[in-house]
Amino acid sequence: MRKLAYLVLGLVVTLSLALVVHPNRTALLPSISDAHGAAVSIVLSGCVVSGGSCLNVGWNGTTSKPNPPITVAQGDIVSIALSTGDAFSHEFQLDLDNDGGESADCGTTDPCSQPFPPTTTFMFTVMANPATYTYYCTFHTIQMHGTFTINPGSTVGGVVTSPTNPVIIIQYITITSAVLVAVITATLYVARGRRKTPSNSKNS
Repeated sequence: MRKLAYLVLGLVVTLSLALVVHPNRTALLPSISDAHGAAVSIVLSGCVVSGGSCLNVGWNGTTSKPNPPITVAQGDIVSIALSTGDAFSHEFQLDLDNDGGESADCGTTDPCSQPFPPTTTFMFTVMANPATYTYYCTFHTIQMHGTFTINPGSTVGGVVTSPTNPVIIIQYITITSAVLVAVITATLYVARGRRKTPSNSKNS
């Protein structure tokens, strides 16, 4: 009886070790992908009046498509190269509280660049909730504004799982079931042996 018990115990240990050292054991568990954003470069020129290099009025008035829509993702690191196309001062402001580009919000609620000319580069990380906002020139909100759309970050907080999970799950279920059967069999066999021992002693 002891030999059988040792045999069952050895089977349990072997199957348990197989469960631990399985090469794909971590694939069952979902892993959290690294949180990171893309580096986004944007170029904006300021034009509050037309003439000279300013073909139109607005951000990027030096082009045929002023006040272009901007789209980024949450978590992106945005770098905006700012310049003036006229003789006026400008300042980039992202209106996150949707109050029309109040200058008092600069540096607190709203990300804002330094006033320019001649040129400046404004960098910030997109932390606001996904939505469509408006970007302005703080000094010329009527003429210079456009949409600034923030999409959900594709990798921030995302969960990825192994495509082979179903196969691995079946393997784990098989191994676990074998371990449970071995444990139950050993327990029943030992309990049965203990019940027989007193009667055998009396007969002797």
